[in-house]
Amino acid sequence: MKGIGIIKKLFVLILIISVSACMLIACDRGKNVDNPEYAAFYDLETAYENGLLAQNDLQNIAYYMNCLEKPDFVPNPKQPENLNSQTQQNIKISYLKILQQDYPTAKVDNVKIDNYYGTYNGCVAIKISTDLVLYDYIFIDKKEIGGVDFYNYCAAFITICTEK
Repeated sequence: MKGIGIIKKLFVLILIISVSACMLIACDRGKNVDNPEYAAFYDLETAYENGLLAQNDLQNIAYYMNCLEKPDFVPNPKQPENLNSQTQQNIKISYLKILQQDYPTAKVDNVKIDNYYGTYNGCVAIKISTDLVLYDYIFIDKKEIGGVDFYNYCAAFITICTEK
């Protein structure tokens, strides 16, 4: 019986270390990089802590990410409803400049905007990825940010882009 308790504790410790490492990597993505259209890319928690997003913005993002309806919350419609092709291209080019620091031969075709969760005070909430990197996603059953619950949360699944 004691062996099982030790294994559980070891598993929890490894999980905590893994999540911490993931958060450190995600926070590194928040560095401000000079580019033509978008000034920076932030993880959701950093964007909220830096005052780029309000709690109501988080509630709307959580609604669009988790597709959960709450009786006491009516989401604002996404404005715009979808990102136009020029905005998508600008974000991809901006992200590409960061990507090329590690992958100099990367092209804009390697950058994908997988989901769009809305635009809030000039901040675009998206899931952005590249086919050049193999991701080892870490999911958290429930993550609270600014008093808002995000379910099946993965920091890599939401990026906040700020315009210049």
